[in-house]
Amino acid sequence: MRKKGFIVLLLIALVYWGYFFSGKIRNLPEQEKTGSDVMEIPREAGLKIIEGQVKIFEVIEGRYPDTLEELIEKEYMGVLPDAYGRPWEYDSSDGRVN
Repeated sequence: MRKKGFIVLLLIALVYWGYFFSGKIRNLPEQEKTGSDVMEIPREAGLKIIEGQVKIFEVIEGRYPDTLEELIEKEYMGVLPDAYGRPWEYDSSDGRVN
């Protein structure tokens, strides 16, 4: 009887192991992020902050800032968020930031 119980437990363990290490767990591409994708998240957050401050500047001053540094000079921002290796691109004609 003991040997039979051990075999049953072994089979249960194998089924359990097979289920959790099958493709159902490993193949979740929507949840996997590469290093470059992960770095885009804080960059996008920084972009939203700058865009918001440009809009506030435009409402108060009646124009878009000439440069992003003008946001700092006029104390709309303390510093520009880190661009994570790429410079911020700013178009003062329409206030777009990339």
